[in-house]
Amino acid sequence: MTMPFLQRSLQPFERLQISDGLLITAKRWQQAHSYHRQRQNLLHQSVHSPGIVWGLGVSVIRAPETISSQYRDGRWVQIQPGLAIDNFGNPIVVPAPIEFRIASEASAKQPVEVFLMLRYVDPDKLQALPEQETIQETFRIDETVTLPQVDEIELCRICLAPGRHQLKPAENVMFPGLNELDLRFRPAAHVRQTEWVEVGCFSASATAQFRALLHSAIALYPKMAGRVEHLAFPLNSSVTKYHLLYLTKAQFLALDEASMRGLLSAIAQGTTIIVAESLKGSAIAELQTVRQQLTDALLETSESEETYLAVQCELSAVTEQLQEYLQQQHAELSFHCHQLGIAISQAELLSSRHPLKTEPFLFSQFPTLRQQPITLLNSQGLIHLLGDLSVAWDGEVPFPREAVRTSQELGINVLHFAWQRKQRTTLQASTAAPEQSSQFVQTYA
Repeated sequence: MTMPFLQRSLQPFERLQISDGLLITAKRWQQAHSYHRQRQNLLHQSVHSPGIVWGLGVSVIRAPETISSQYRDGRWVQIQPGLAIDNFGNPIVVPAPIEFRIASEASAKQPVEVFLMLRYVDPDKLQALPEQETIQETFRIDETVTLPQVDEIELCRICLAPGRHQLKPAENVMFPGLNELDLRFRPAAHVRQTEWVEVGCFSASATAQFRALLHSAIALYPKMAGRVEHLAFPLNSSVTKYHLLYLTKAQFLALDEASMRGLLSAIAQGTTIIVAESLKGSAIAELQTVRQQLTDALLETSESEETYLAVQCELSAVTEQLQEYLQQQHAELSFHCHQLGIAISQAELLSSRHPLKTEPFLFSQFPTLRQQPITLLNSQGLIHLLGDLSVAWDGEVPFPREAVRTSQELGINVLHFAWQRKQRTTLQASTAAPEQSSQFVQTYA
């Protein structure tokens, strides 16, 4: 799994000031080596996501001959040589095959999922180091029943059936079964994504759809990764950490004053709120269809033809009528906020250069799903989504491939907009000045 960048306290690097006659002690020699290690780790941590570089395969083996008979139970695996980089930028080198026994057992009724983890071990932190000129950086292999921690690299997972069973290779490596090696979730080291998006959803279906959208970003927009959480409704905690919050219109209208003020506080701190509304059976869907038909007809008609002006006039009238209907729909949200004593600015149709229509994917018109042309209204941190955009993201509903891809690209535009807005809001927010800031001002003045 891709992880966000671990933000450490900012401390400038310090290195030895070399001059003639400097006495090289063990402490100073260690300081010189530590300086280069810290720089290397920071480079790996900043540029690469943690994962396996190559090798580190896992296979089922017989118990080694030196093992006593009570442990010859068909639960031995072998980790192959290989290389990985952890989340702190430490390279982990496994130089030779390692035999390991899976000791966990499932309960009598429920299977248990076991994880085989690789972790870097700093030899300087080991006790009773031998007296020798060099020490070897090493690693540790652990077996856990919890998801990988921040310093761990997953090598394999196994879902153990109740009772005692022998391990076996997966017959179908794409869909492993009980007691079979599952290698599907091994992270591969790669260039770190620059856009990390935190999404909060208030329904299980929306949570699954946004997770599918982020999965599609691996191929469509590799710069982006993120995490989606299913939140309890109504709001019971701060949501300012999220880049994007997704609610239905019914949920939005059900918010009380305290929850609404919590949302507006999040918007002020850079969070983007999506309020989604289905247009099934509404006049807006019909008007959008007519508008699209007139637009297509206008493109196929020459300006010299007599019908061109008539089509253009009809298109203008339909567009104006559509704008009125859309404002009426959005007025419900504004009225609800007004009743709670909260003012929000009027949302507008997107211009051709709006980031939601241009970054990273260009749209001249939005897709149509379930005979509902998608429409977005935007008022700073509030996006009013009209139409079922998310239904095509997870493949549960059959749609043509073009419709799926177009809806995914528009969804990525929404995530990108939310990430940009949160980032820029955070960058211009004032923070307490560090004590050493005056030193830098004097140095560079």
